[in-house]
Amino acid sequence: MDTFQIDIDSDEFKLLGIINEHANIDSFLANLSQNSVINLEGITRISSYGVRTWVSGRIKCDNLLEYKLCPVMVVEQFNMIPELLGSNTVVSSFYVPFYCPECDQDYLFLMEKGKHFEYGVEPEIPEMYCQCGCEYDFEAEDDYFAFLKDIDKKLGRKTVSDTLRKPMKCKVKVTFAKDSYSLVLESSNISESGIFLLSNADREQWEKLLLEFQLPDSKNTINIQGEIRWLSNIDDENKRGFGVKFLSISEQHSDLIKNYMESFVPEES
Repeated sequence: MDTFQIDIDSDEFKLLGIINEHANIDSFLANLSQNSVINLEGITRISSYGVRTWVSGRIKCDNLLEYKLCPVMVVEQFNMIPELLGSNTVVSSFYVPFYCPECDQDYLFLMEKGKHFEYGVEPEIPEMYCQCGCEYDFEAEDDYFAFLKDIDKKLGRKTVSDTLRKPMKCKVKVTFAKDSYSLVLESSNISESGIFLLSNADREQWEKLLLEFQLPDSKNTINIQGEIRWLSNIDDENKRGFGVKFLSISEQHSDLIKNYMESFVPEES
């Protein structure tokens, strides 16, 4: 993929393509309204300008981020530019390159936190063997795992999943402060700090609005003041809409959302 795009799943963002001067990763990171999981597997290249905009966006983002499925080129950038991780980021999985001299074949091994590594400790290089029986050669620099030492062990005890948005479908009455226009939208997911609403409405980033809704299986009406932080223009009615950051919420309503998050049980597939 020669361009850059961001796909939105129910539980993560997927970054795809080339991060360069045309990518909007700066505004994407700066406007995240909640703790998020970001899948980096689809990144194919990063330019020097792309690195600068990534760092700029990360500095502006106060939320806890979890990077997963990090390609080799991204890990190498983490080691050269620690600011890409920032002070509030964890890495849950990344690829390690190997090479079989007998078969002349490359191999990527996925290392996962808790299974192959922990934060603050440099892991041992796993012994990997090709199907031909030859031991793979480790194909990275000696400091390939150095970035793990920079991730705070205390921060590493957190998981984004603890505060991650959970799927939630309900009707939400939305009133826009700009023009007092009201409509009813369907939500896609919710977190303690924000909600994503499905919509084809042409609205603007930073718009203030008032939300009114009831959580599933609840008769309590929740009223929250919010602000549009993220616009999704994906040509998919199940992903098109906007993310809202909660600005003003009562303790009672906050507790209702927390209880929903804690009690949520995913449906069995």
